[in-house]
Amino acid sequence: MPGARWDTLSGALNFSVLLLISFILIGPKPSLAFLSEEPAWSKSLQSTRCEAGRALPDNVHAYLEFAHPCLENLPAGMQLLKGDMFAMSQRLNEVRAENGLPELYWHEGAADVARLHAIDMLRRDYMDHESPEGMRSSDRIQFLFRDESFGYTGENLAWFRDAFPPVYDELTLQKQLENSPSHYKAMLNPDYDHVGLAIVKMGSSYMAVQIFLSVEGDLLRDWPDKIYPGDRLKLPSTMNGRAVEGWRLELPDGETLASGYNTEVVVPDVEVDQPVELYIRVAISQTQLLLIKGPVADLISHAP
Repeated sequence: MPGARWDTLSGALNFSVLLLISFILIGPKPSLAFLSEEPAWSKSLQSTRCEAGRALPDNVHAYLEFAHPCLENLPAGMQLLKGDMFAMSQRLNEVRAENGLPELYWHEGAADVARLHAIDMLRRDYMDHESPEGMRSSDRIQFLFRDESFGYTGENLAWFRDAFPPVYDELTLQKQLENSPSHYKAMLNPDYDHVGLAIVKMGSSYMAVQIFLSVEGDLLRDWPDKIYPGDRLKLPSTMNGRAVEGWRLELPDGETLASGYNTEVVVPDVEVDQPVELYIRVAISQTQLLLIKGPVADLISHAP
């Protein structure tokens, strides 16, 4: 696939909410401090190279064991272009300001999701929102975000390779995205309040990934990557000032495994061994509830 290229599906939103509301910006003021921050992954993990042909694991625990070292140490020959990321992030918020929209808060977890997808596309030589295994940005977010819930998500991709156009500068990929109506629309979506992005270089190829999302609130602690029948997991009583009214555990095919109208998640006694999604019900009025996504965990049917 020669030449500069960007995806044709970017800006498609993964709606995890049942009702539309006006989102309130949260967290610190917009910041570009990511340039001096190190990844938060445990230093006890053994660093490994991301093998070029290795497929992404399909369960949470194995995925995290693969992802954390890969994020800490890029594969040989790859480089994270922090200066270009800084320029892209600044320009992205300039575009929003020019259109009367608030700036996006930097989200380090979303930047990790973006970096990991850029690495994967370069190491396996493809460009798509969906990995060869069928994993999309919302799936990657649910695997990597262990202590947050989120609503709207979107993703922009851009790829520069084979020296076309002949000159690359720090805003080449951002300019490509701005010149594409669907990507430009994603930058201006008012439902997003956070962004994380990455630009990774390998040889003469440059891959950019922008992850947009609305952050809906924090959990009490990291959601476990493995859960077992009988486990009881506590949810916060409020998220972003809204009362938590219940929860749902859902299988990958959309089937509800268990649900409740309280803040204690109880894992049922079932013979199932597969990833399970957490959904959280929060109140937005006396008569309306909002369903938002939480992390995914591996359900192990037999306790250790």
